[in-house]
Amino acid sequence: MLKYSYLPHNRNMTVSSLAALLVNACFPESYQKYLLRNYQMSGTYRAYKDFVPSYLHGRPRNVIVHCLSRKSKCAKIMLTQVICTDSVQGIFEINSSSGKKHTVSFCEPQCSCKDWKQQRLPCKHFFAVFHYFSDWSWDRLPVNYLASEYLTSDTVTPAAASDAVNSDDHEEVVFQDSDEQEAPKEMQDEIPKMKVYCACTHRSMHFSS
Repeated sequence: MLKYSYLPHNRNMTVSSLAALLVNACFPESYQKYLLRNYQMSGTYRAYKDFVPSYLHGRPRNVIVHCLSRKSKCAKIMLTQVICTDSVQGIFEINSSSGKKHTVSFCEPQCSCKDWKQQRLPCKHFFAVFHYFSDWSWDRLPVNYLASEYLTSDTVTPAAASDAVNSDDHEEVVFQDSDEQEAPKEMQDEIPKMKVYCACTHRSMHFSS
């Protein structure tokens, strides 16, 4: 962001001038964009549709779309395929129709499937457990995992967001994560969309794909 947004107009700068540019312009503007981004992910900015569970409210859009997609996919998993092997630790074995077996653990949390290993977000096997075992819902996931900066957004008041940079002055760029394409179109249309001004800055401060 510094190289392409600021330096082209300030090529002949001393080290002290460069430091001043960072402190007085680059960092404050990045922070304002960050505040606006977080506010746009809240229910205050735009109400969620009924099909978005309350536990997904206020979370990054990529997390919401991922979870809705996996929740939809878990419908193909039957109750007979989900076996609780440890009711204390919350360990389940899911037998797929193809013959593969996947182990879901709440205490870690983790799943042996490829989707979990790549995303570290609840996969369809977790949602199958959520669906068939009411005692093991989303809220039974470890608190430190649910409160992770990768799954949550900061609380920003409308007043703070109003001080952010005017979005009309920036080019609209929306994250196009591969997992977002898997969610049903009607879900993508109804989940609050947000403008992303600097992907590298937001991802480093908030979450990674």
